[in-house]
Amino acid sequence: MKLLGRIGLFAVAGAMALVLGAAPALATPVITSYDILNARTSGFGGWQHTYSGTITPLGGGNANYTGGSGTLNDGNLGTSPLDTELFSATVGPVITLHLDAMYTIDSISIFGGNFTGNLIPGVLGSINVSFGGPSVSPADTPFGFAADPGPASDRFSLGATALANVPTNTIILSNFGGPLFPFGNEQLFSIAEIQVAGTAAVPEPATLALLGTGLVALGARRRTRRSRG
Repeated sequence: MKLLGRIGLFAVAGAMALVLGAAPALATPVITSYDILNARTSGFGGWQHTYSGTITPLGGGNANYTGGSGTLNDGNLGTSPLDTELFSATVGPVITLHLDAMYTIDSISIFGGNFTGNLIPGVLGSINVSFGGPSVSPADTPFGFAADPGPASDRFSLGATALANVPTNTIILSNFGGPLFPFGNEQLFSIAEIQVAGTAAVPEPATLALLGTGLVALGARRRTRRSRG
């Protein structure tokens, strides 16, 4: 019992030392699945996309997507309307990304389809981003394939926002705006892929210290019980 107690204390002390001295680990967050509220269904306007989860029709060519993956995280940057998803900013889509672990998020890249003749590219200009609480409107850097009226893709940086250095495994995108494609009474845009850049989150030193304190107290209580016995 004494040996086990010492091993446990040494393990805690070692873990605390590693975490306290560890630098943030660079990583590539993986979008394991995503949900969309107020999505355009596949085939609307001739644009096709895939989704493996539950699709709940809302009428008018709209649906809610839950519990799956598809075009937005399949690694394909889009080469035609047959592998790029069409959205209507007018109906207010909300995209929730689920990540494989906890990260602090540096930027979010939204690819609007890399193909000639794309008359409805991303060209977003602005979005709202939240982690389930207050939202921010991060700065946008257009990049990539040249489309009209600008590059088809946008990179939104969280570095100068209130969400910088906030660990999360969920990202919510909403309020898509910018020089969007006008069609009747709608404002349309396309997304072929979403990628996230960030840093793997590490446990807070205070949290680990509390764990170590609890284990030390547990060991002391065991020694007290043995002495009484």
